[in-house]
Amino acid sequence: MPEIKLRAATTGAEIAVLSAEPLELVARLRRAVVAAGYGGPPELFCGLRLLHGENVLRDCETLEASGLAGGGAVDVVRLPALELWREGKVTWNTIDVPLGGPLCIGVSVRPVGRDRILAFPARPAWRRYSEELGDSASRDFLGKYEIMHHEHTDLWLIGANEPFALEGSVAAGSGYVSARQIPLPLPDPSQGIHAFDFQDGLATVLLAPGCSGDPMKELQKGVIQKFRLCGIEEDDLRSVKFELAGEPTPFRFKFPDASADHDPRQPTAYEPVIRRFDWQEGDQSDGREGKKPDMIQWCHDAERITLQSNSLRCYTLGRDRCGQVVATRGRNNQDPEDDMFYEICELKEDGGELKKLATGKVQGHMNSHCQALGDRLMLFAGPHAGEDAFYEKMRLMEWPTGEVIREIPLAIAPRYIEVEWERGILCGSTQTFFTCWTEECQSTTFAFATPEI
Repeated sequence: MPEIKLRAATTGAEIAVLSAEPLELVARLRRAVVAAGYGGPPELFCGLRLLHGENVLRDCETLEASGLAGGGAVDVVRLPALELWREGKVTWNTIDVPLGGPLCIGVSVRPVGRDRILAFPARPAWRRYSEELGDSASRDFLGKYEIMHHEHTDLWLIGANEPFALEGSVAAGSGYVSARQIPLPLPDPSQGIHAFDFQDGLATVLLAPGCSGDPMKELQKGVIQKFRLCGIEEDDLRSVKFELAGEPTPFRFKFPDASADHDPRQPTAYEPVIRRFDWQEGDQSDGREGKKPDMIQWCHDAERITLQSNSLRCYTLGRDRCGQVVATRGRNNQDPEDDMFYEICELKEDGGELKKLATGKVQGHMNSHCQALGDRLMLFAGPHAGEDAFYEKMRLMEWPTGEVIREIPLAIAPRYIEVEWERGILCGSTQTFFTCWTEECQSTTFAFATPEI
């Protein structure tokens, strides 16, 4: 088979050499570059452009069609975050997953590996509303509901650019959008999940008898058990699984009844207590607010801002090609044209003063601002925006100057993105944009927008 040499465009240094059949796709070359580590850490979002002479190679083309049937040399160019969005076609793909979550909240997501996310219910217990429930169903001001629970099978791994198709996969360019359940191997299947968190490849789970959200008259005895997500860097999604990590730790707790007070403004209601849950401080019976070690906090203009550093909801965070952490914020103003200001700052994790990098003014609504941030570019909401959502399109902008480079239509149904939906750029080299929404508290649609690669 012909040999293809992959080399760094800037230095000519060899990245990898592989043998490939002429009818194989260029996508295999990209995977070889990533496997060799030239794409950098996934969180830097370095795009990869492959060149054969002056020709840009596309992942969906064969090596033969790209002039590499007899082998040859391919130069690899690393591009900063969002640079692949400057030109070319942006393709949207969606996949539906039978995974639910609370009304107006849906699921939580975490980036794992390259171009993959782990999704799970945002609460251990939630209300699913349906007028089709029987007369004996519980009811509140929104209607009839039943209490749903986070089961050990309610963890899904979704990949935006998989090399292998699974049942239900959606063809997407040179690969597939795929989803697969990754169940927790519970030591005792009769135990319920009363709290769940996932950080840095490790799931931390509070297990105890009964179901999440059940009434508790006294402190309950449970255990905290950890599970490691293994095989996430494998090409085959079927290789990924959870494994037990360490011994269980005894833990006493008492949570409110999920079917009782539903007003989130009441600090003793189920959802506010779960939001404040602190894994580090033991007994949670008083619902006190604990420390959140995964949060980055800082003060600016006498205003407290908090960004989650490891959730895709932190779409205001970005890293440039050198790893500098920057953040954007919008400011309300009284402009009669309803324009809003944005401000890009260098984010100092030690709590020091922010360094202002750029400011600008753009038409829109303060609730529908930056969607993803890169070295010099940002995806911004479209001009047709309101308190709840923005509509029709996103704008790719140079944030140092405020120049709009291009507009990207929202080729999804519905043609809007609501404020509370998770969204952001997936870790990895494809610079794929992601969002999701939950229907009727029991199924979730994941949408991916990938620039031509």
